[in-house]
Amino acid sequence: MLIDDMNRRINDISTLKNILERKIKEMPKGRVRIKRRGKAVYFYHIPDNGIDNGNYLHKIDMDMVKALVQKDYMGKVVCAADKEIKALNLAIGSFPKITAEDIYMTLPEERRALINPIKRPDDEFVRDWLSEEYLHKGFKEGEPYYETMNGERVRSKSEQIIADHLKQAGIPYKYEYPIVINGELIHPDFKILRVSDRKEIFLEHCGRVDKPDYSDDMVIRVNNYAMNGIIIGDNLYLLFETLNNPLDVRVLNRMIEEQFR
Repeated sequence: MLIDDMNRRINDISTLKNILERKIKEMPKGRVRIKRRGKAVYFYHIPDNGIDNGNYLHKIDMDMVKALVQKDYMGKVVCAADKEIKALNLAIGSFPKITAEDIYMTLPEERRALINPIKRPDDEFVRDWLSEEYLHKGFKEGEPYYETMNGERVRSKSEQIIADHLKQAGIPYKYEYPIVINGELIHPDFKILRVSDRKEIFLEHCGRVDKPDYSDDMVIRVNNYAMNGIIIGDNLYLLFETLNNPLDVRVLNRMIEEQFR
């Protein structure tokens, strides 16, 4: 939602502005006047009142010069941040409470039943996305059994943790949804629907990268993904694990909050 993006931007630049303002207070007083005569450049320290031409700064004063020029730059950033915050707050204040896409949900139920909406509500879209039936990879006799909150059988405790965290965060997913890469049927661990832009994302749990054969297979798979438009950081994300370094749930939660919503 655009208004959410604007609020996040306000928070980001407000934090930056506060940090810079604190740093500016700790920096030398005054400012630098820079003059050029031919190829030579001269620096003068101007007091805050600016009532004189300033004191000439020698080469040994270059730390002072750099600090004052940096302070001037940071002051300009603070000024620009102020203007942007005011503009964003003005935009948010004038933003309509009902967007074009929201009109459908404001109509009576009997009217909605007769309408093909321009953009279907998220809950309907997610429901239909999840209801699609697909052929699972299946399990061999004697394979370990781990059950998720959704009642699915997965192949490892780590995959159970991933699935349950996605479920608890309200992130729609499909386990081992089949896709064809270079003519071969493969089953990525998780296919995720990012509801905010309705983009489909794949998440692979690389469970034993300390095993050479496993690592080689993962390199081949990730390269094949890339050659077929499934790119790390765009629509492909990876979680890593070794025998001595188990799944880091903090990394998973960060992905959920910053990439999967």
